Amino acid sequence: MELDKYNRMTELIDNNLIDSGIYANFFGDDYLYIYNLSRIDKNQISIINAPVTSAEDNGRRNKTMIEISTEKAQIFKKENDK
Repeated sequence: MELDKYNRMTELIDNNLIDSGIYANFFGDDYLYIYNLSRIDKNQISIINAPVTSAEDNGRRNKTMIEISTEKAQIFKKENDK
């Protein structure tokens, strides 16, 4: 997850403007990982710089991201195209 998006969402949670924030990440065609950001300890995330590209080919660039353990996610697996 991008660090700036995480910071904006958790700021809203910390200021009691929203109860929780949800982050969804699709892996391949079969897996969906859903994270409840209010349940993630800010002291247990890793910050990395990762190379990213976009749908439009405007070259590679680095983006500051956070790594969240998959143990913190609810994981859904698509079976039989459902």
